[in-house]
Amino acid sequence: MRKYEFTGETEVFLNMILHRIRAVVDFGNVHAGDVGGWIEKEENLSHGGTAWVSGDARVFSNAMVSGNAMVSGDAWVSGNAMVSGDAMVSDTARVSDNARVSGDATVFGTALVFGDARVSGDATVFGTARVFGTAMVFGDARVFGDARVHGGKWDKSPCFIQGTKWSINISSPDTVRCGCQDHTWQEWHDNYAAISRLHKADDVLEEYIQYFNLLCDMYGHEDCKIRRNLGQPR
Repeated sequence: MRKYEFTGETEVFLNMILHRIRAVVDFGNVHAGDVGGWIEKEENLSHGGTAWVSGDARVFSNAMVSGNAMVSGDAWVSGNAMVSGDAMVSDTARVSDNARVSGDATVFGTALVFGDARVSGDATVFGTARVFGTAMVFGDARVFGDARVHGGKWDKSPCFIQGTKWSINISSPDTVRCGCQDHTWQEWHDNYAAISRLHKADDVLEEYIQYFNLLCDMYGHEDCKIRRNLGQPR
């Protein structure tokens, strides 16, 4: 059964023609006659379930929204991305490339999910967070703020420290991100002083060494802890 039609309203978006949609039957919280968002073709939005695209949200290229998923606000779903299950993508969030958002997962704010990333279960990605690469975020995990996660499987929230000069988070099981710098545990251990000088961070170096050593303890990298007499000349 068809649940929506094109209204006849179109827009040119990124050199593609998108079509505004309108519901033709009642389903979920949508009523016949409700005007929805924009899709490039019917393959972008399943006629099954209660999946819907609302507001000025856009789904295009080979992307697919299915199940009971909702894409709303000014969100985009593009590339070969899939949003399914009871997932929700809203605000100005973007899901692209080969990314998958499923289950009861939510992506909102200005968050980006791209690459081959997977967000599922009750996971939440929001704020200006980025989940990409081969990262898998699931369970009750939350990725938020300006955290960047590009690898690993996370069923609990990867550690994220904010309220500091630069935020610091675990970006994969093998890497730690501080500000714009993303390095392996060993690289931080070996090069922390040079990185600090390069970015004029010597005034907060001791503070960040303590954060890094805490993360080493939490994630089983005690051999990478930076061991020096804090407060003493290097």
